[in-house]
Amino acid sequence: MGKALELIAKLSVDGIDAFPRDYGYGYDHQEQCGGIMDCFKHAVLVSLLEEMVQNSSPFTYIDTHAARGIYDLESQEIARMLLQRDQDGVHRLSDLALERPNLHLHPSINWYLSILHCFNNGPSVRYYLGSPGLAVKWLRPHDNALLFELAEPVHSELQRNLRLLDPEGQLAIEALQKNSFKHLGASLPKFCGRGLVLMDPPAEPWDQVVAWSLQVLKSLQQGWPGCCVVYWYPCLGVQENNSLYHRVRDLKLDNVLVVEMNAGTRLLGSSGVFIVNPPHGLAEKLKKVLLQLDDLLDRGPNVSHVKSRVFWI
Repeated sequence: MGKALELIAKLSVDGIDAFPRDYGYGYDHQEQCGGIMDCFKHAVLVSLLEEMVQNSSPFTYIDTHAARGIYDLESQEIARMLLQRDQDGVHRLSDLALERPNLHLHPSINWYLSILHCFNNGPSVRYYLGSPGLAVKWLRPHDNALLFELAEPVHSELQRNLRLLDPEGQLAIEALQKNSFKHLGASLPKFCGRGLVLMDPPAEPWDQVVAWSLQVLKSLQQGWPGCCVVYWYPCLGVQENNSLYHRVRDLKLDNVLVVEMNAGTRLLGSSGVFIVNPPHGLAEKLKKVLLQLDDLLDRGPNVSHVKSRVFWI
């Protein structure tokens, strides 16, 4: 494993791209937008953004696979996928919150829904905000964001959507059409201070994506020790998960929190995140957030159960 990471680091420094030419084009975030796994991932993200803005000093938000930032859940393109994952995810969550006025939502879940309702100018969620869309809503004038999206048409759409998210152009946001793994997989001399990095890569090709993701984790911790890194991954099975835990342990990173959600859905019913260098107290906070999220999303139309867990490795 160590020699493989050394090779990847050298490829990054030398500017050599080891990915297939179509990397970044095969997976579309629209396939999961608004579903249970998005609710899980974005509830975790909002919980972290809450922590970041508690400190008055500036921070940098980086999204390694930003995608579009905004998704029209009623678009013909999403309708053609015939997936309607949002019915079990954000729409179920939003409807339950409205149907139960006395429900005391955890602040992180309340913020998540409030941002979506505000952007949609009402309680109906037609336009769903992806990770960069949610993050932009937390940025202050002295913070900044760096968003990577490799696919040219998706990058163009991201740029257009950023103008909707920040119409006055008051925020320091840069969207790059670059391979974030190559950009971040080597040295990081220009990053300093506080940071939050979200790594949400495609799941395929699995072995290559995991190897490069781990190299980026290692590079970030060495070159930018003040940052918190969130790495999303699909839970493919017990054997694959255990292998991934061991590979992360081999990096000898400090303070790695694992957060996973399992839902009995037909497609991508389980996923998780590694949180490297999490804020103090985040583990206990996420246990409360996910306990309520599990309860609200459990027993949906296409869901048999929802169960989350939080632990350290």
